[in-house]
Amino acid sequence: MNPKLAQTLIRLYPAQWRSRYGEEFAALLKDKNFTAEDSFDVILSAITERIRLLGESMPSNRETAINLAAVSYLAAAAGGINLVATIDDSPVVAAMHQLLVPDIAWTILSITGILAGICALASGASLYGRWLVSALHRKRQEALRLLFPPAAGLVLLFFWGALSLVMTHGKWIASPWAILPQGGAPALWPGLHFRWLFGAISTILSLEILFSLAVGFTKLSSLDVGETPYTNRTMRAKTTRWLLLITATSMVVAACSVFTWGAELSLRTPELLHDQFGVLGTTITVSWALSLSLFVIAALGSVKSARLYHRTAA
Repeated sequence: MNPKLAQTLIRLYPAQWRSRYGEEFAALLKDKNFTAEDSFDVILSAITERIRLLGESMPSNRETAINLAAVSYLAAAAGGINLVATIDDSPVVAAMHQLLVPDIAWTILSITGILAGICALASGASLYGRWLVSALHRKRQEALRLLFPPAAGLVLLFFWGALSLVMTHGKWIASPWAILPQGGAPALWPGLHFRWLFGAISTILSLEILFSLAVGFTKLSSLDVGETPYTNRTMRAKTTRWLLLITATSMVVAACSVFTWGAELSLRTPELLHDQFGVLGTTITVSWALSLSLFVIAALGSVKSARLYHRTAA
């Protein structure tokens, strides 16, 4: 067979197939006189191989459910950070604590946010650990490259928090929510500009971890990373199902709390919500609506994630 035609036929196959069988197949094409019918069979085989590989690369329903849960929690985290940053240096904080319903709604939002974060961290850490052990065991470089950014971000976040503790002599640790306006911060805390600088960087690192986890999990689902022999699939499925269920419930309650909080404040203190403390100089009302939209998206996504995982694990 003509060498150029042989190379053209080989390129029709997926890269993974070519790296494994390419040289052997090229030698076969070189030594054999192919007819037009043989060439058609090769083309048909290449198409079939690509379809088979596409089917294998598509994530399972369980993996899709976990990916959806990760993206949903990322949306909720963005909504929560936006809401905290909006009211952090505004008169809304004092007014909120003087009103029963907004104060309760904010407390519930804080509790559900922490609970969902713990569940998301537990399920994500479990999946991350299994993939990391398997990738190291099987020496999968492409999987390790996807697993590196979340670990690096977590290490940087830890050292950034430790640095803030050292610089403030153990009186304050950098986190997205430990900022507060000058009048509402404890006397032992550092200045507002210091808190904003360290808090903003810790926020960026936290979002990097969440985003890289979501992207990594989505891409890892299409790789043959494999399972580790040290896990109990039945127990793991039950644990993950409960974690996703708790996360979904927390997200629904959190979305309702955000709605109640904003609606009650708009009725009791409408003038405060017109102050321009929101993102990009918008009003608090606009920023609240943006956070509410993100929490609703997170609630819908997490509920769909829990239902999808429940159907596949049942």
